[in-house]
Amino acid sequence: MNLAAYINKQRKKYSVDMLDKKDYWYLSALSASYFKIIESTLKKYIKGKTLDAGAGNLNSRNLLKKYCQQYVSMDIENNDGLDLISDIQNMKEIESESFDSVFSSQVLEHVPEPWKACKEIYRILKPGSYTVITVPHLSGLHDLPNDYYRYTPYGIKHLMQRTGFTIMEEQPIGGLFSFFSHYFSLIFVTFFWSVPVLNKIIFFINKILIVNSAFFLDNFLGVKNRFPANLLIVGKK
Repeated sequence: MNLAAYINKQRKKYSVDMLDKKDYWYLSALSASYFKIIESTLKKYIKGKTLDAGAGNLNSRNLLKKYCQQYVSMDIENNDGLDLISDIQNMKEIESESFDSVFSSQVLEHVPEPWKACKEIYRILKPGSYTVITVPHLSGLHDLPNDYYRYTPYGIKHLMQRTGFTIMEEQPIGGLFSFFSHYFSLIFVTFFWSVPVLNKIIFFINKILIVNSAFFLDNFLGVKNRFPANLLIVGKK
C-alpha cells in the first residue's frame, strides 16, 4: 500500500471515529473554517423537509438535522444510509416544489453540467424557500475522474441567477493559508490515527498550532476575499 492509499484509508477511519463529534470538523483549518460559517448559515435558512443533495458519506447529516424537521439524503452513488439514489442533474424521482430547503456541499464541481443541477434544485424547492450551496475555488484534484470545475464568486453567482434564484448571501470560506495547511494537517493527523493516545496528542497539537495559525494568517493578512478556498452562496426561489 502506497502512502496516498494509506492516508485515504486512515482518513476514512477518522471519519467513522469522529463523525458524531464536533471535533470532526477540526481536522484542518479548511474544514474548521467551513464548520464555523456553515452552522450559522444553516440555522438561518434550513427548515422543514430538507434535501441533502450529494450527501456522500452523510458528513453533514447531524448538522442539518439540528435545523430541519425531515432530513432526506441523496447521492448518485449507492452509499450506506442514503434515502435516495439519484443524479442531481436529473432528480426525476423527486416531485416539483416538494422541499422546504436544499443543501448541496462541494458537489457542483463533480457534475458535468452544473446548470442542470441548479435548475433541478430550483424545480424541487417550494416558492420562497432556500438553497445553501458550497463550492471550491482552491482545491487539488479529487474523486477522479469526476472532477470538472472550480468556481469564482462571480461564476457561481451567475450560475444561480441564471437559474432564477435571488442571491441572499455570499461568503468566502477559508483562505490561502487554510488551503495550503489542509494537506499538511490531513497527513499529520491521519497518519497516526490508528495509534491510541498518540492520535489524540497529535490531533490537539494540530488544532492548537496549525489550525489556529492558518486562521490567524488568513484573517490578519486579509487573503480570504482574494484567495477564497471555498465559497458559500444562498439562493431564494
